[in-house]
Amino acid sequence: FDKRQGQLQSVVLTSEVRSEIIIQSAANALIGYSASGKAIATALRERCGLELSERTVRDCLMKLKLGNMAKELPELVETLKKKSALK
Repeated sequence: FDKRQGQLQSVVLTSEVRSEIIIQSAANALIGYSASGKAIATALRERCGLELSERTVRDCLMKLKLGNMAKELPELVETLKKKSALK
């Protein structure tokens, strides 16, 4: 039998850490970088010194219902640019 114990409790993210995850995810989406949990975790480590697992990042975005942001945000920005150009 496997007697290893898994994580005993959920990782608790502060609102500041959640905010950094959202900002980094949006930035990656807007400039066309990967929005994977691994890419965001790596960028946060380099930019902010935050040590988060890719699963933690992915779970945070899913809990906040932001899993589609990488696809939807660039499309929204393009639509808004087109609308503002018409004015």
